[in-house]
Amino acid sequence: MNIFDGAFISTNPLFGGDGGTITVNASESVEVSGTSKFYIPPNLNISRSLLWTATTGSGDAKSLTINTQRLIVRDGGTIQATTFATGEAGNIFINASESVEVSGVGFSPTDGELPSSISSSSFGSGNAGNLIITTNHLVVEEGANISVEAVEQGIGQAGNLTINANSLYLNQGTITAETETSEDESGANITLNVADLLRIDNKSLISATANESADGGNIDIDTALLVVFPPTGPNGSDIIAKAEQGNGGRIAINAQGIFGIEENLATPGNRSNDLDASSETGSSGEILLNRELDPNRGLIRLPENVIDPNALIAQNVCKQGSKSEFVVTGRGGLPPGPTSELNSEATQIELVQPAPIHTMMPESQEKPENNGALTSVQKSIVPAQGWVFNEKGEIVLVSYNPTINGSQRLPENDEKCSR
Repeated sequence: MNIFDGAFISTNPLFGGDGGTITVNASESVEVSGTSKFYIPPNLNISRSLLWTATTGSGDAKSLTINTQRLIVRDGGTIQATTFATGEAGNIFINASESVEVSGVGFSPTDGELPSSISSSSFGSGNAGNLIITTNHLVVEEGANISVEAVEQGIGQAGNLTINANSLYLNQGTITAETETSEDESGANITLNVADLLRIDNKSLISATANESADGGNIDIDTALLVVFPPTGPNGSDIIAKAEQGNGGRIAINAQGIFGIEENLATPGNRSNDLDASSETGSSGEILLNRELDPNRGLIRLPENVIDPNALIAQNVCKQGSKSEFVVTGRGGLPPGPTSELNSEATQIELVQPAPIHTMMPESQEKPENNGALTSVQKSIVPAQGWVFNEKGEIVLVSYNPTINGSQRLPENDEKCSR
């Protein structure tokens, strides 16, 4: 089913009485798009494509129901239930098993720019109807809007707006409920039940606002993830329940994760994404956030002062190397330096039996004076200080440094250092 270029379907009792009911059953899709390309006389000011139930008298408009797989409203097209007088506007029920897309604006010679929209409105003393959309995927973008409103006369009551979807994407799109009266709490409320992801981007808006003395409406959001992308210009994307003279409304969000939006006054040009339930002259409303996944949870605040690495090095010589050490002695299997490559000159040393000290001691070294001293030295475990070749050409580890001439003694233990 297609409604293009200013064509419309309407039930409007111009001379009193009740309007009729519109029910559309389309197996694949319904598309309402475009505006009239011609001049429209003032007495018939219908310049956009419309699927419309309305009343201009005391009679009530009836409901508008659409059952389809896909619904497309674009380029200034409109689905609307409206009252201009004392009659009640009808309800709108949209059931689209696959998707609903509301996008773009149109232009008419008489009205200028006209955003694509799905709305239930009261421009008189009658009450607006409710708007309920049930679909898998809902997109509102490029200046389009979904709304319930009661404006101008300040007598009629706005309806409620309910969206049931698996995913909802706002990209420069708006979902609004606006009223100028608040005789009870039954109108100007928004309920969003989004099973998976609610994504908001590019100066989008969810708003339940009240003009004059009315109280702000309520916004209830139940979703798995609410993700609001950072603003790319002076204005961000906001969720507001504000009032002028009345009290601010309530914003309640129940989600596993809420990202990219915080409680703040939504003022033009503040370059932030805001949750705002304030009032210009009345009492502020409340903001209730129930998030199972807190993005700030588990974060550790790092110290402002950088740690001095010298404070981590033990300066006491008795403590240095007491827990860990790395020692390179000679060239046995290791390169000469840390940045050098291992080559064939690096000698590999096999395990050998230590040679008796008296057979390996060079002539220039002091020799033990008696056999008793020699026995004592042999019984002591002395760490190797180097290696030499014996008469068989074998490498032997020795307890002295073979590269130093003269007498050598092992260093005595410092009594202050505990081993």
